[in-house]
Amino acid sequence: MVGTLSLAWLKVVRPVRSWMEEWRLFREDWNGELARPGVAGRDGVMVRLSAIEGELKPNGGGSMRDAVNRLATDLRAHQASHEQQMLRVRPAVPPDEFDAG
Repeated sequence: MVGTLSLAWLKVVRPVRSWMEEWRLFREDWNGELARPGVAGRDGVMVRLSAIEGELKPNGGGSMRDAVNRLATDLRAHQASHEQQMLRVRPAVPPDEFDAG
């Protein structure tokens, strides 16, 4: 009898309890948790995703998208000025010098 109960515990009850604990943690992550004494509350997945989504849209300067746009603009301006400097510095080489092979 004790052996049967031990086997049932090992094969059925323990895996089910483990799965139920994982499911509980998933639900808490998905739904979020309210604050309680000594523990800060956590927003759920949908609230966190909407905050991330807000960073992906331009909003006049403060979003991550605005920062990427500024970097792209600055990089294009830097590249254009670099190309202009290279045109001024690079000596003009007559085409005939390359054909002397």
